[in-house]
Amino acid sequence: MAACRQRAPGANVREVAARTQPASPGTGGHETPGPGAYPAREQSVAAGKAARQLVPLASHRDFAAAASRDPVGLLLGQAESRVPELVPVRHGRMLASPFAYYRGAALPMAADLAGTRSSGLRAQLCGDAHLLNFGAFASPERRLVFDLNDFDETLPGPFEWDVKRLVASMAVAGRDNGLSAKKRRGVAVATAAAGLQAMRAFSSRTAGPVFGHLLLGLVDLAAGVIALVWPGPTALVLVLIVGIWAITAGIVEIAAAFVKGEAAGTRALFIFAGLISVAFGVVLCARPGMGAIALALVFGLFNLIAGIWMIVQGIELRRTGKTMDSAVPEKQPA
Repeated sequence: MAACRQRAPGANVREVAARTQPASPGTGGHETPGPGAYPAREQSVAAGKAARQLVPLASHRDFAAAASRDPVGLLLGQAESRVPELVPVRHGRMLASPFAYYRGAALPMAADLAGTRSSGLRAQLCGDAHLLNFGAFASPERRLVFDLNDFDETLPGPFEWDVKRLVASMAVAGRDNGLSAKKRRGVAVATAAAGLQAMRAFSSRTAGPVFGHLLLGLVDLAAGVIALVWPGPTALVLVLIVGIWAITAGIVEIAAAFVKGEAAGTRALFIFAGLISVAFGVVLCARPGMGAIALALVFGLFNLIAGIWMIVQGIELRRTGKTMDSAVPEKQPA
């Protein structure tokens, strides 16, 4: 910890982690594989259990701040490597709330974590895995995924650091949003439990995402074959499903209108929307042939509007790209 606080100007989270040694050997006598080498699952399980014995879960709650702890000094030292004109802006934003400070205080937290116990199991960390560094984005496979989206501070380090920063960010954000201590604890526990369940699924060869993808694939294949072989009955079943869903949704909306505390205008809107939904569902179930035609027309109109909108957006993006290209001066020959 002292090495973290008596740091050279401009040090960052990577430098703190590089000087951090595990507080106890977490591999339980098992040799850690080198880059590109993967141990058998049984070896990983044994190493994890040994690490748990050496560093029990209860030990992770222990933290004693040293007398020389200086988070402000760490931030000021880090600012020396940043654009000077933007430093006051950054510090001003951090003053807005406890969570805003937490977002910008990855280095002080790393310095604190450097003095805590770790299992010795290291990974390539995000380095700043707080709540707002997660989001939705498109993968190279053209799939929408929800994951970490900020790797400015990525580094090799104890795997616990990312977990603790994420869980702590949930607790701080809950306090900012006025949640009670009991609810904040529930959010923190649920976050850690979700991470644990995900790791168990990733480590399994037969369960979790693998089994889920296989099952969904088989269901999709079966649905596709049925639709191609029996298109008429398939369309009828789909119309009935939509009709039943519309009736159910309408009843729920009507019931929601009578929840205590709703304003008169909101109550009337719920009742009107519910009645329309129920009527639509009844028509679909009573006249499925007409319902199939109506759904086809709605589907066609939606795709026409969506297609036109996408073409317009593509043209606008192309114009924006040309404008940006023309704004960039060409390189002058040396």
